[in-house]
Amino acid sequence: MITHAIAFLGECGLRYTKDHFITIYSYLDQMIKDGRIFMIYKDGIPVSFIAVSICREPDCQIYYFKDTWQYVSHDLNGDIAYIEKFVSLKYDRKLRLEIEKKIKELFKNVILGLWFRPHNIKDDRIMISKLRGDYHVHN
Repeated sequence: MITHAIAFLGECGLRYTKDHFITIYSYLDQMIKDGRIFMIYKDGIPVSFIAVSICREPDCQIYYFKDTWQYVSHDLNGDIAYIEKFVSLKYDRKLRLEIEKKIKELFKNVILGLWFRPHNIKDDRIMISKLRGDYHVHN
């Protein structure tokens, strides 16, 4: 999984030095061990990479203010899915619904998703709902 994630991030433009790679690898390794990373495929081709942390209000601020590749543990009993990383070749309603579906499968108590886009400071809250789509998720 980690090699698929790193390869996909590289294909999407992630560039790093050797020292930076070690930090990224450590972050991804720990997040994968925690079951907090998944990738979405369409027709066998990766289209998205998602890293998520589970938290409660106001604990979500920890993830917003941390360094990009800094690992922070999460609260499995929380009810908010904070999307730490979202890299995608495309974004549409079906993909968003597939992300919601996977988060709800992995973390049954989540009722709200947060994703802070870098270009827009306001929080775009994604409600977990009934889902449909033709994407396939691997974690």
